[in-house]
Amino acid sequence: MRFGITLPHYDYSLDSSSPISFDDVARAATSAEQAGFDAIYVSDHLSLDLAKYGGSVPLGGGSAPQFHSLDPLSTLAALSAITSTVTLGTLVLCEALRHPVMTAAIAHTIADISGGRFSLGMGAGWYDPDYEIYGNEIPPVGERMTRLSESVRIIRALFDGDTIEIDGEFYSSRGATLSSPLAGSSYRAHDIPLFLGGKGDRFLRIVARYAQGWNTCWAFEFDAYAERVSSLHRACEKYDRDPASVYQSLGLYCMVADTEKELHSHFDEIVRLSPDGVADGKTLEMWRQGRLVGTTEQVAHQLVSWSELGVREIIVNPGFAPFHVGSIDVIDHLGDCLRRARDMAGLSERPMTNTASPVL
Repeated sequence: MRFGITLPHYDYSLDSSSPISFDDVARAATSAEQAGFDAIYVSDHLSLDLAKYGGSVPLGGGSAPQFHSLDPLSTLAALSAITSTVTLGTLVLCEALRHPVMTAAIAHTIADISGGRFSLGMGAGWYDPDYEIYGNEIPPVGERMTRLSESVRIIRALFDGDTIEIDGEFYSSRGATLSSPLAGSSYRAHDIPLFLGGKGDRFLRIVARYAQGWNTCWAFEFDAYAERVSSLHRACEKYDRDPASVYQSLGLYCMVADTEKELHSHFDEIVRLSPDGVADGKTLEMWRQGRLVGTTEQVAHQLVSWSELGVREIIVNPGFAPFHVGSIDVIDHLGDCLRRARDMAGLSERPMTNTASPVL
């Protein structure tokens, strides 16, 4: 089993009173690599408010504060130059913000720069302001699914070396193709893992047809996740695909320590580091439910259960809101605890490879 971690790339991610900088993200990325994480991830919003996660709103109502973010793709391209082993991933790109030909070209470039360490995560979009900033309204979910399907079909075809001639419902292209990698590089576009983030039945059919991997996050009980896995298997049956060829990653809020006493202390520290309102009303006992939370031994047992459901990578989120990390020390602590939990569980690390058989 592999471990990924969310990187701090929003203004609230480390110190909610200060804007985030690339230097902050770079320190987190190199710390994650040194701590033994297998992958690092950034998300895709120009800005994000924390109202959904309990963040404070102004007295008397009004909009919640917006926390700005670094661009995910240029950030990962820069991080590829200062890391050497970790996979660099998007968790996940909103497909509507970029034409799929441009997305494929950028992914191809980052994969080449990083020596094949890039994985492309895509999603249908859910956050209204991502669309409003571009002067649009967020489409109904059915339209978003159709857009995602059309987009990933184009990207997959480009990765596979095809030249695109398409007049789609949402996207058109005349003669798009990807260039060969730089001379001497062993990387090929076909090797870029393409995974999708979501959980609905129609979404999982898109995964089964076009993608190498599937992700969902940030809290799941075992039974609820098992039901989604069953839906994935039915989707794979529809397209005559082996479900084992779908690389399952799961994002979970995570807190781990060697003893209960240390776990309580760690919880209190995350509360202290959280943006205003986000930690209000949360208790450790509540936070254990559906999340990767517990002593190292308890988490080892949880990892076995997730592995039995087909999960090959756990992507941990240390704080109470997505991509909130709190401090660089938290990364070091988690990496140490999770490695020992994996050893206790007897789960060897397995590489993320392009094992899918997409039906184009």
